[in-house]
Amino acid sequence: MIIYSKQLLYKPLGNSYEEGEVIISSSTGGDSGTIEVLCDGIYKLAIVGGGSGGYYSESKSSPNPFYIQFCNGGGGGSAFVGNIILKAGTYSYSIGAGGKTTSTVGGNSIFGTCQAFGGSTSSIGSTTTAYISGGAIPTIPYTKVSTIINSAGNEGQSNVGGGPVVRTLNSAGGASLYNGFGAGASLRNGTATSAATSGCVHLEFVSKE
Repeated sequence: MIIYSKQLLYKPLGNSYEEGEVIISSSTGGDSGTIEVLCDGIYKLAIVGGGSGGYYSESKSSPNPFYIQFCNGGGGGSAFVGNIILKAGTYSYSIGAGGKTTSTVGGNSIFGTCQAFGGSTSSIGSTTTAYISGGAIPTIPYTKVSTIINSAGNEGQSNVGGGPVVRTLNSAGGASLYNGFGAGASLRNGTATSAATSGCVHLEFVSKE
């Protein structure tokens, strides 16, 4: 998995950049701020929402013990990767955090007016076909030149158990759509075997229009 840290790496050449120059690259959940885009042009944007922490519940009836369990892996964050047209100006950004515990949704990632959505913790469907939904398809209002990924997040797996003893249930989280970012947590009963991961915002210069 590629890990991006917050970097403001541009070395302006007047009002332009070198091809492939990184303007910002951050995958620290909760990071936010503003950047200055120096020139109109085509930029590659990768934006991913955070994965969720999943969901687990366990109940017992009496007097004859009978356990009912629901174990749901976290939903994955949605993602957009592609080239867009940006105008020179100031843009805000924020990075969606991964859900740290069960029942914690993934955070949304934002760049300007673009938004990639975090994974859910809400169970969808019947007890036998339930799943945890991933983040909704990103909103990308800027003009798109090309698109590599533009997808809702992957669903988290759901497992149900019932019987006189507590069963061990393993449920996989929704897989990352891009470089390990925005993966949902995988659970064994109420414990994460693989933690949810944060989203990211990565912007680099491609060319002038």
